[in-house]
Amino acid sequence: MDVVFQRRKTLHAVEVKSQISNDADITRGLFQCIKYQSVLDAREKMEYGIREIKTILVVGKKFPHSLTELRNRLGVKTIEVVDQT
Repeated sequence: MDVVFQRRKTLHAVEVKSQISNDADITRGLFQCIKYQSVLDAREKMEYGIREIKTILVVGKKFPHSLTELRNRLGVKTIEVVDQT
């Protein structure tokens, strides 16, 4: 994971893919989010048991239409960061 934000009751794990990432790299990012979610959920249950774990895939371009169905099936939250210049 590229960035982790910890709050009192929530932990946000963020995977980032750049604007030059191809569909295969973004697909890996989706599955990395699934992996992080599972591992962090287990760790949280073992150590603390109070925080909610949230994973997010941030993509530096418009999310590929060809991966929308997979993203939705996996339930991964995504954020698009599109350059407006």
